[in-house]
Amino acid sequence: IVSHETMHALGFPHTQSRPDRDDNIKVFTSHIDPAQGGDYGIDWDAKTYGTVYDFHSTMHYRNSFMANSFKITFVTRDPSHVRYIISGGTMRYNEALAINYYYNCSSKMGTACKEKPTCLNGGFLVNDCTCLCPSNFTGPACDTFAGAWFY
Repeated sequence: IVSHETMHALGFPHTQSRPDRDDNIKVFTSHIDPAQGGDYGIDWDAKTYGTVYDFHSTMHYRNSFMANSFKITFVTRDPSHVRYIISGGTMRYNEALAINYYYNCSSKMGTACKEKPTCLNGGFLVNDCTCLCPSNFTGPACDTFAGAWFY
């Protein structure tokens, strides 16, 4: 809950409100409690900062949240992603990347680093002057493939 509310305080909407939501999930509006449904609307102005739709995001609702009569509120378009619909408890790479883009953190931190690595493969500089890598890369510059992409 803390990560979720911190993301809101930083200006980020729910994942299921992203403009690319309908490419990733099918929402059953008739299954949503009418008193709670506002959080399922699409925010057409929301920026995604080049991040992929993350079913495990701390900002994504579970598919039973705000449901009426114990029904599911959405399903994944790709059945192989159904196992990822678990609201994450901690901030994930995509969320950190979006914050980094939104607040231009890497360029600000880069001036404080004596040695600034060049982060590869989607990695970016964080406050301890190291690279934060996506889950499928590792190494000081995110230059070592660690396996298939996992959500």
